Amino acid sequence: MLHAFIYTTKDLELNNISLMRNLTKRICIMLICSLAYLNGQASIDPSVIQSTISTLTSRDNSNKQSIEKGVSQVARLWLETDGDEKAFRSFCEDNYIADPDENGEGEIQVMGDNVMLGYYKDPESTDAVFTEDGWFRTGDLGHMDSDGFLYISGRIKNLIILANGKNVSPEELEEMLSEQIPYLSEVVVYADEENTGIYASCYLDPDYLENNGIDDAYAYMMNDIQKFNQSVPSFKRIRDILISDEEFEKTTTKKIRRFKVQKLQDKNK
Repeated sequence: MLHAFIYTTKDLELNNISLMRNLTKRICIMLICSLAYLNGQASIDPSVIQSTISTLTSRDNSNKQSIEKGVSQVARLWLETDGDEKAFRSFCEDNYIADPDENGEGEIQVMGDNVMLGYYKDPESTDAVFTEDGWFRTGDLGHMDSDGFLYISGRIKNLIILANGKNVSPEELEEMLSEQIPYLSEVVVYADEENTGIYASCYLDPDYLENNGIDDAYAYMMNDIQKFNQSVPSFKRIRDILISDEEFEKTTTKKIRRFKVQKLQDKNK
């Protein structure tokens, strides 16, 4: 799990407004920035991180620079780069992509004084999340560019390994689908039982369908799926979809219970 920390003191001001107003002690604002999880479960969309940071920095470059200067001695803060909201600056002293594939993607591992020493009185759990040489296993998949920015694509536990050896991050495809198909309210990507192809279960915006007079939602959606498939490698293409009449079951943190979602193969049994 990746975290970014912003430490503020009495000396740090923004837009001439002291961040310590009405506060008597130093404060630490913790931003959880993970294709990552809050409390080990709930993922946070990068746009949420962006909007939060926007409350601390204005669009004026001088203000943004003052914030960078204020935290640079403590942590490398997440920043937007080239308009890409998926890029993160790690706060840790060292970052490492373990066992990267041909695209440079692997598990993000970190090391530094701001990484926990371990779980309290639980050596087995501690050993499970640290490598023998001291790297913390975040459980996040991603890659790092030449400038040191991290790109988080999903979670290892959800990774699909196809029969041909190709790795597919369902979260990555789900995000891409949601961005390209505006009436796609919810989507869960998965493989068939033989791991030979990629499929998706979808819940579509009922108001959109009604307002646009769409009677055959499946045919309408498959037309957009075919367009989507042209933008991804062949092994990531969606072979077929299942359209749900109801929203997917969610946790108390509003995350979809992936294992509860009906799959196309389940319906055909």
